[in-house]
Amino acid sequence: MIEEILFTEEVDKRIKKLPKDIQKKLKKKIELLLEDPFYPSLHFKRFHAPEDAGVFWEFRIDRKYRGILQQELDENGEPTACFYLVAVGTHDILEKFTKSLSGS
Repeated sequence: MIEEILFTEEVDKRIKKLPKDIQKKLKKKIELLLEDPFYPSLHFKRFHAPEDAGVFWEFRIDRKYRGILQQELDENGEPTACFYLVAVGTHDILEKFTKSLSGS
């Protein structure tokens, strides 16, 4: 399902600000996402976002930290196997990200 995970420049900067242990966990989780996105510890699931915003997925880095992936769409609007890591942070990143998509 996931062939590639790309990082935006903004997310790359944010990752560098995370605690070192979380950076290590994130790296392991990215590797696991590429092997088996539905591995139980990832809690990988569709992220509910406004329909016109795209296709998003969330995953668990640890009990406190989460990541959000945006699935790339092809020219017909169909999901591809390429994903972008668009947000990473504490659990409240989910709520903040939702608000940023809806313009609130």
